[in-house]
Amino acid sequence: MNHLLEYKNFLLENIFEPNEKTYDELRNKIFYHNTTIGSKKNILNNGFSIHDKVRGKIYGEGIYFTMDEPNNRWGKETIKVKLNPQKILYDIKGEIEYEDNPIGKEVLKYASYPLKNKPSDYEEWAKALNKMIADKKYDSLITEEFETIIAVVFDPDIISIIE
Repeated sequence: MNHLLEYKNFLLENIFEPNEKTYDELRNKIFYHNTTIGSKKNILNNGFSIHDKVRGKIYGEGIYFTMDEPNNRWGKETIKVKLNPQKILYDIKGEIEYEDNPIGKEVLKYASYPLKNKPSDYEEWAKALNKMIADKKYDSLITEEFETIIAVVFDPDIISIIE
């Protein structure tokens, strides 16, 4: 069994009831943020911040990281970090994107008007997701996309830059 699959299975056991062991596991992992050279210099000088210019907010307004290996899709420059999460939203099954599951149903409660699912109205879905994240005070989200574990950080204070 490869490392990613082992880790996914570990997280799946703790989807809705993360315990301290889950948090400790995450605190010991290295995460990768890929970006442009200009953004990398800015981040190394000033730290991470959340701003409106960030593209691709599919999992909320946050800072996106991959686990296990860098992803050059978002840039050729890599920053390695460790995270110190205090309250994580787990979505390893990809449930946050659809209305017919526990996480998706919770997101829908925060929408300004009835939604069927995220693809039907991306902007309203994203607003609802961000309202839920703020209301429940999540500092990060762990999800899986294309067989890659992704962390989205909503509170830059939990990020420690390694290099």
